[in-house]
Amino acid sequence: MYRSADYPTPLKSDVLLEWWKEAEQDKSRLLAVDEVQKISDWSETIKYLWDQSKGVKLIVTGSSSLLMEKGLKETLA
Repeated sequence: MYRSADYPTPLKSDVLLEWWKEAEQDKSRLLAVDEVQKISDWSETIKYLWDQSKGVKLIVTGSSSLLMEKGLKETLA
């Protein structure tokens, strides 16, 4: 399942919760999020969701490595 956060205004992290729930119901259990740096508090939300994971695989991408790094508050290790 592919989702893009490429909107003119930043998205709230709630959108990640919604997309994650959709991925849990999807057969592939794969969620790909593009332009993740445009979602507020994205790294903390993804870390929380991953810790609660029910087998969802995740791919995050973005076009601005500086903004992605700036948004990292967790190591995501």
